[in-house]
Amino acid sequence: MLYQLAMLRSAVAALGVACAVTRVAAAQVHLDVVPYAGVYVPTAKLVDEPTIPVTFEQNASFALGSRVIVWLPGRLGIEGTFGYTSSGLTQVGDLGSGPHAAHVITASARVVVPVSLAGGPPVFRLGGGVGLVGHGGAGYAGASGATRLAGTVSAGAAFKLGASALTLRLDAEDYLYGAHFSATSFTCTTNLGLCGVVKRDPYTKSRFQNDVVLSLGLAVARGGR
Repeated sequence: MLYQLAMLRSAVAALGVACAVTRVAAAQVHLDVVPYAGVYVPTAKLVDEPTIPVTFEQNASFALGSRVIVWLPGRLGIEGTFGYTSSGLTQVGDLGSGPHAAHVITASARVVVPVSLAGGPPVFRLGGGVGLVGHGGAGYAGASGATRLAGTVSAGAAFKLGASALTLRLDAEDYLYGAHFSATSFTCTTNLGLCGVVKRDPYTKSRFQNDVVLSLGLAVARGGR
């Protein structure tokens, strides 16, 4: 009986310590939700086939999205982002020319580190992780490979707006990946868009892509981040 009572007391004490640690950890974890508006800027051609010849290039366009940041105890944060842009797809070449309806979805998960200057509060943020770039719309009908994994890096700055709880966020995200397309199992019935290319050559050459998202967001400042 004495042994069981001692074990019970030890278990209760351990549970109390665990609850206290959990409360402290929860108090040190902060969550920021930051809706943003910005611009999506692709810097390279998706397809450049001189033998056909034909080129495809995603257009720069207005972007909307949101980022969620979980600030852990210490200096690290875990950031997830999601963005959408109705960027059109421009085709130039012997298979036809003109814009095609398209869109781009970007998503990422990265580690973020706040950077202080001269011992002051954190202002800048640097991050790196993995991302996803998904191309869709009529311009991509009949072609596979429109969604690609990407490496992603980011840099940003935060500016507290006076004595309020609001913080202005300026961010730049860079998605780095290789783009190449092939024919799907569906029958291609048009010579326009990527469908017309994969009818002539079922595999386009891989091209390095460097897609940038520049954004302006507004968040409630939490934890001095």
